Amino acid sequence: FGYPKLEYSNTDRPICHMWINQTWLDKLGLERPTTLAELHDVLVAFRDKDPNGNGKKDEIPMIGKANSGWDDPLRPIVNAFIYWNSSYDFSVDESGKIGTPYDQDEYRQALIYASDLVKEGLLSPLTWTQSSSELKNMFNPDSRDEELCGVLCGHLTVKLNPNSPSIYDYETVAPFKAETPKGGYAPIRSYAYSFNAFITADCKHPVEAFKFLDFLSTEESFLRGRYGVPGRDWVEVPDAEPADERGGMAFQVLGDGVLSSQNNITWHANWGVADYTYFHILNEDEWALERSRRSTENYKNYYAIGQPEKTFVYGIYSREEQETRTEIEKDLQDYIKDRRAQFCTGLMDPRSDAAWQEYLDGLQTLRYDEWVALAQTAYDRLPEKFK
Repeated sequence: FGYPKLEYSNTDRPICHMWINQTWLDKLGLERPTTLAELHDVLVAFRDKDPNGNGKKDEIPMIGKANSGWDDPLRPIVNAFIYWNSSYDFSVDESGKIGTPYDQDEYRQALIYASDLVKEGLLSPLTWTQSSSELKNMFNPDSRDEELCGVLCGHLTVKLNPNSPSIYDYETVAPFKAETPKGGYAPIRSYAYSFNAFITADCKHPVEAFKFLDFLSTEESFLRGRYGVPGRDWVEVPDAEPADERGGMAFQVLGDGVLSSQNNITWHANWGVADYTYFHILNEDEWALERSRRSTENYKNYYAIGQPEKTFVYGIYSREEQETRTEIEKDLQDYIKDRRAQFCTGLMDPRSDAAWQEYLDGLQTLRYDEWVALAQTAYDRLPEKFK
């Protein structure tokens, strides 16, 4: 038997976390951008008008880390042109037809926009080469006077060191307005669902094993595993507002150590079973409150804009189909990422019809149509209520 794990965390579900230096905006008399045209103009001002005030042209207008979860600035850019939930690749139209953005003209338009940013020195090419630790260093200057970045992409809980001064300067950038009829979306991940715990045929006491896993899925077990001992490491706050639309309990964490470091108090819910982080965390520490406010605003922006009526989250593959899918997928996805990087950084010109056709031909060589057809078959097997 496979025992399911369901993970729910509002702040983790937006596909990108994009932050802009509000202090720089205020200094230059600018507003947070809501369209890609406005983003371009803001980045030009960051490049040319010395917002950090050191008399040097050392500002990096925008940077992230491509193909790296919440750090990828291409995600909100592409979604202004066409829906792209990079967690699943596939999308579904009103008729139930499966597709991807990767062979669409709107996707090409997004690559043209991104490549123009790179050419103009507005989006750093380091986005395609730097490590996660190097990006993290940009989130954590020694002082606010040493900030060099106008727009950064990354999850604050992961990228910010405790008490990093830059928390006070950066604010969230909401998903951009539509550039085409197919764009203007704010994709979110589904609840993370997996099987990490198993009871095998060799288990002599399967009933007791199930009871143990059931206990690990209780609220008490989850809270102890994730946040520590009640009354010592956290306390309930009965008069606080509900955590979310489901009315989750609010509580206060009494110290940040159980959330940010290795310790002998918690195991960060790595039981292999339920991880339902829908509780509202309160903390009297000003810095932690600032981080929580920004993360909350980011996911609320994504939820407010939303996704298409139908989305592809999973399908039902046969064993043979799954083996074929696995055989195709790695090389194909590596190719798509590689060509996206080449188009954005100027190694290939997305405006060139010949270069674009060469890219499309490469998709077919790597069995792109077969990959999409497998997804269509898997999606069609789903019961109607899950589509």
